[in-house]
Amino acid sequence: GRCEQCGVQNCKVCRQHDRCDLCHDRYVLSPDGTRCKFDLANALHVSKILKVLGVCVVCMLLFAVGYSCKNGPNAQAAANLVAIRKGRRHRHFCKVQDWNSVGSHIRERYSLFENVHRKFVLGVGLGLFYNSLLFLAAVALVCLIATAAVFRTSPIRHALLGFGGDTSDMSGCSRRSQSTVQEDHIEFANANFIMLSCLYCVLFAMSLAYAWLQKRCVTAFDAANSTMQDYAIQVDGFP
Repeated sequence: GRCEQCGVQNCKVCRQHDRCDLCHDRYVLSPDGTRCKFDLANALHVSKILKVLGVCVVCMLLFAVGYSCKNGPNAQAAANLVAIRKGRRHRHFCKVQDWNSVGSHIRERYSLFENVHRKFVLGVGLGLFYNSLLFLAAVALVCLIATAAVFRTSPIRHALLGFGGDTSDMSGCSRRSQSTVQEDHIEFANANFIMLSCLYCVLFAMSLAYAWLQKRCVTAFDAANSTMQDYAIQVDGFP
């Protein structure tokens, strides 16, 4: 007989041209046997992940209860509450109660494009915070480019996208055998391994550069602005 292509994508064993008896792993056969649907829950091991998270949450709760029963209430609870109240009171007085109030100091609104690395708005922490956002965006962009490059250069991308390349035994009688599909999977796994290894090194180097740039930002900000530490002295060596 002549080898015919199976009409059901992702089918492992075909009964007829448009009927499937057994789907590949991670796929679920429809009741009428005409489709093999990707089972996202099983592919991502959602049930196993939820079980592990549930066990971790229960262990943390048991640890917290046991620690509280063993050690009792915190000895500094009353003092901590007083400190929190004083901090809230200080924050309340530091806030602008009335922006339009008339005083000796003329208030001005900062532009959205203000250089917070040089301008003293809320201290050096504001500039460092925006630096961290840019660093996270750079990390996300690098990871996106790396994963997209591996996926786009892999011959298995058609099967993963669900068009152009079926992974069934009968899908490519004259074009792709099961051994070829298996080789594509292995090649894709090897490419992922190489990409992740390089990505770890790149992200580590980016982290070191980020820490160095943060220290430079602190030094430059301190040189351009007068902070509270510029009006303090430290004296030691008294008997």
